[in-house]
Amino acid sequence: MSKTPPPRHHGHAPAALGLLLLGLGTLGLAIFQWYELRVVESGGRAVCSLNATVNCETVWNSPLALALHQALGIPVAGLGILWGAVASVCALWLLLRARKGLPVRDLVGAVRVTAAVGFLAVAVFATASIGVGALCLTCLGTYVLVLAFAAAAAFGLPRPFFPHGGEWWTALGLPSVAAMVAYLLLLIPGRGEPRSLLAQATSKPGGLEAFLAGASPSERQALSDNLAQYRMETAPLHPPPERNRLGEASAPVKLVEWTDIRCSHCKHFNEVLDSLRAILPPGSLAVEARNFPLDGLCNPLIGQTAGGVSCDGALALICLEASPNFWEVREKLFAAQTSLTREKILDIATQSLSVSRPSLEACMADPKTRARLLEDISYAERYHPTGTPLVVVNGRLAPASGPFVYLLAMTAGNPDAPALALLPPPASRR
Repeated sequence: MSKTPPPRHHGHAPAALGLLLLGLGTLGLAIFQWYELRVVESGGRAVCSLNATVNCETVWNSPLALALHQALGIPVAGLGILWGAVASVCALWLLLRARKGLPVRDLVGAVRVTAAVGFLAVAVFATASIGVGALCLTCLGTYVLVLAFAAAAAFGLPRPFFPHGGEWWTALGLPSVAAMVAYLLLLIPGRGEPRSLLAQATSKPGGLEAFLAGASPSERQALSDNLAQYRMETAPLHPPPERNRLGEASAPVKLVEWTDIRCSHCKHFNEVLDSLRAILPPGSLAVEARNFPLDGLCNPLIGQTAGGVSCDGALALICLEASPNFWEVREKLFAAQTSLTREKILDIATQSLSVSRPSLEACMADPKTRARLLEDISYAERYHPTGTPLVVVNGRLAPASGPFVYLLAMTAGNPDAPALALLPPPASRR
């Protein structure tokens, strides 16, 4: 004797409308997070990066986030867009069907499957956030919206809870098809690089003026605002002695950067600096590398521990500062950042043959090396770091922006050079 299928439901438009609004809210917030990520990649600072603990950039650089970005080709914010799109499609279809008084049981199943995936994703990403000891406010907003969607799907829609018979085809098929379409569309911006203003940079006479003239109005405004902020910064007295340098000691622009070897934005900024060295006049830019691992195991300014890999990377680099292969090893560590372990750090660091593995391990365990790392952290603390990369130019806090560094290098470090009159007034003074 066959079981009687559950009764069909024809109403529930108010619940469907609420679910649609929650889905659209999640979609909009995820789009904003992706925009913020692009701002960070271009050298700006995200609005949700307030200090070392309340810092969305730290969460975006967590090992889980980096691994997902590497594997899928889109950042974690892209996954938020994907889920928000699927949730909105399922809720919209449910709303349209409910308003027409048509059966909705199969679409209820699709909404609940989407809600279950969102609930599990929140659990995973919240755990990862706790693991790196940082709070991402925009991520927290996403969690609230997704959990509200899950609660509405669980308690605001008709029972039975699970789909019945052929309803499973829509319950699983609709979210899967919507997710695949959304993912393929997201791969277009996900795999594309942000437009590089430096592509038109040159050290030829008149190069700076041509560079500024070729920038978009928003890019010129961002440079103007960054310059205004830079002029207001002051250089702390008595910085610690320089420990390493790439470039001439006489360079008019001296840049100090603090990085975490697993920070994707640090890797990107160093790639930008590499391209700048090929563009700028010889002897115009010098770079000193410092360490600011985002791990409470070795950084007292970070509240939570993160496994120790960032600490191992920082200690290894400090031990190699006197090595002729220092910058090469640093570049290789950045290149392998998504798969770094202590073992891999030791392998990469000793491939140069400038140091043996036993010597390197002994150096990393030496209290003097730990003291030099604490010197880096104490030096960074003078600038109230909110994350990495932390960039200082000629003693003053500066944005991690290739165009901004180019601008200063082309004016020999003078933020008031006549050529900069081509920029608009800073936004705060207009």
